[in-house]
Amino acid sequence: MHRHLLCRGTAPLRPSAALAKPPPPRRYPHSSLEPTPPYMSRLPSAAIPYIRLARIDRPAGSYLLFLPGAWSISMASYSLLSTAPLGSVTLEMARMIALFGIGAFVMRGAGCTINDMWDRDLDKKVERTRGRPLANGDLTWFRALVFLGAQLTVGLGVLLQLNWFSILLGASSLSLVI
Repeated sequence: MHRHLLCRGTAPLRPSAALAKPPPPRRYPHSSLEPTPPYMSRLPSAAIPYIRLARIDRPAGSYLLFLPGAWSISMASYSLLSTAPLGSVTLEMARMIALFGIGAFVMRGAGCTINDMWDRDLDKKVERTRGRPLANGDLTWFRALVFLGAQLTVGLGVLLQLNWFSILLGASSLSLVI
């Protein structure tokens, strides 16, 4: 039986169309392994090493950190509806989700920055990580340290917006992270 007869209303498959190769992804000029997101070409070239150091161009890890927290905040806000008006609960929930979103992206970036600072010599020897900004010389260790300080300052600013219990819980979790 012919392939095109198995699915009614479809045209027969042409082998040449099925085997066509997709175009190669655009690449960073200094790394042959990392594809360039479309927005990177519109950014100043001085910002690109910092974006790559914090892995802003690869946001999956930040989403994995943010989404469970956002879900928990929305679930906790639902329980407040019996004690507070809907408008105030909604505004507080939006404020907390915004703070958590900023904190998730900034602190995930800080973790990537400190990882690259610690592993810069090893990253030079591994093909997959050779193109990272510290390993290939796009950034110096001192500039990465200053950038890390800025990221941690923003993270501390987010943490200080929370109540004292949350501040103590966040500060005590640092020993588990480091």
